[in-house]
Amino acid sequence: MPYINSAYEACDMIVELLKTKQGELGLGFVGSYDEKRLPSYPAVVVSPSARTKALQGVSQFAIDLAVDIWVYHGDMTVPHAVRNREDLIFVHKIEAVLEDDYTFGNRIIFGFVMDEQPGLYQPNSSKNTEIIAGTRMRWVGTSRRLLRG
Repeated sequence: MPYINSAYEACDMIVELLKTKQGELGLGFVGSYDEKRLPSYPAVVVSPSARTKALQGVSQFAIDLAVDIWVYHGDMTVPHAVRNREDLIFVHKIEAVLEDDYTFGNRIIFGFVMDEQPGLYQPNSSKNTEIIAGTRMRWVGTSRRLLRG
């Protein structure tokens, strides 16, 4: 199987894995591409981010891919501090799943969760005014592609 080298392939690869592990992780919803409706919590929304390409040697490109994973707790019946802690526990579990196979079945050279930023976020919607405790995770992966022609 050739390496993936586009932002949408990286996003879809992570969504596929998280949907497979949704029950095990205790996630109520896994969405993608800046999903606006979050029907149940805890929710995860996976969105493609930066893609960079650099010449590597004389015959191939090195491709770096980034994917943002938004983790939303949404349970407003517990105090803010508890929600933040529970978010970080979800993030830790998600990170372990994403890093179980650094190559995603040889679809990339190497990928890992680079950082996480807890905070208050508003899901991307023009009508949504709800502010939700959440954490943004940034997954980064390295791939390559041969020069064409």
